[in-house]
Amino acid sequence: MPAQGHMGKLIKQCFKPEEGKIIVASDHASLQGRTGGIITNDPALIKIYAEDIDLHMFMCAKYWPDEFESGHPETKEWYDWAKGEYGDLRQRSKGPTFACQFGAAGPKVAKLLKSPVDEGRRVVQAYKDTYPGVARHNKKVIDFALQNGYVELGLGLRLQTPLITKAAKGKINALRDKFREETRQQKADLQAGREPQPLSVTEDDIQAAENIQGASERS
Repeated sequence: MPAQGHMGKLIKQCFKPEEGKIIVASDHASLQGRTGGIITNDPALIKIYAEDIDLHMFMCAKYWPDEFESGHPETKEWYDWAKGEYGDLRQRSKGPTFACQFGAAGPKVAKLLKSPVDEGRRVVQAYKDTYPGVARHNKKVIDFALQNGYVELGLGLRLQTPLITKAAKGKINALRDKFREETRQQKADLQAGREPQPLSVTEDDIQAAENIQGASERS
């Protein structure tokens, strides 16, 4: 259930306690991360939960090491202390961490952080360096979907992935090639004093196609 924002407030208004009673809400701490550790069998991610280290504070130090003292102790006690000192930074790290676990690329993470794309790419790389097992698992699943057009969910269930196939990748590559060719032609026309023809493919068209495919991959 959405917890924040307009939709979260709207849905919560649908629940009313009986007279004289209250509704108590609870949330499983870092459920996505714990499940991800089990599914991907990444030893570094499993270790975080086995030692009860705060995932988000731990990742803050990986994403933005310059914010912390060099050589700080990587202990549960230190990360618990840091939660109180770097609460805003910890909150900022949550979205990128979950997005990276689900295979998001630099532009998506940059959008979450409201930062330049280079910053998003750097954060994604920091996550992959920290949890290489997660990155390998994601690549394995995507490669399987590319070849077969579906992924295995277990218990004999399959999820069809028509947007994650070689054909779908090929269409996006064709859009990129056409955009580059038309852009080069526009520059040549301008240099020759001719009126350039409008682009039939724009960067927005390419981004829209990549967003659709990226959302399918994360799902």
